Amino acid sequence: MSYSTHSFEGQDRILHSIFRGVTNGFYVDVGCNHPVNENNTFSLYCSGWSGICIDMNGAFQSDYNHIRPRDQFIESAISATDQPLTAFINSDARLSTCLPEVADHYSSHPIHRHQSVKKVSLTSNTLAQVCNGRLPETWHILAVDVEGYELEVLSSLHLCNVLPVCVVVEIKNLSLLRGFHNYPVASFLLGLGYFPIAKTPLDTFFVNTALIPDWISPSLIHGT
Repeated sequence: MSYSTHSFEGQDRILHSIFRGVTNGFYVDVGCNHPVNENNTFSLYCSGWSGICIDMNGAFQSDYNHIRPRDQFIESAISATDQPLTAFINSDARLSTCLPEVADHYSSHPIHRHQSVKKVSLTSNTLAQVCNGRLPETWHILAVDVEGYELEVLSSLHLCNVLPVCVVVEIKNLSLLRGFHNYPVASFLLGLGYFPIAKTPLDTFFVNTALIPDWISPSLIHGT
């Protein structure tokens, strides 16, 4: 079966491949942004999946309610603790961030100088606080794209009452030659028992070694 892609780099096609045969899976999409455009989970939604879509930009709420009614949209920043944060909401919503240095980088970049940035004070929640009580018995995908704030988002993953089978996360400038332990986000996931199985230029896909989909040979993960 072929699937159309709505992702920036075809990430949804890779997810369809990892979860081939799954028609009613569950995802949590952190930094979900627009419900269709350059979205990693919309193609899955169209195939019968559903889940939780989290973004600190509440302007997407009505679009999710209209276009993806099976999903639960949650307006929230996700962090290591439930603390006040300053969010930098860019007029190009893909570039919104909780890191001032990332916001400054985009604002000074020639391509993005014409865009406006609005500072918004908000209270964050941990991933465990948002997900616990909302997760089904099998949690297939955690997708994280938060412009440099990925480790903060993932920091409470081990406290969730169910762990995802696959984590797809943006890790910019990750080199396959340097080794994954050289990158804090990758090293954190390796420590939780995840193994990198695929990569696009921006995103890396990790599978939980205790929850490997049946079609994937253990030798791909364990090298035996």
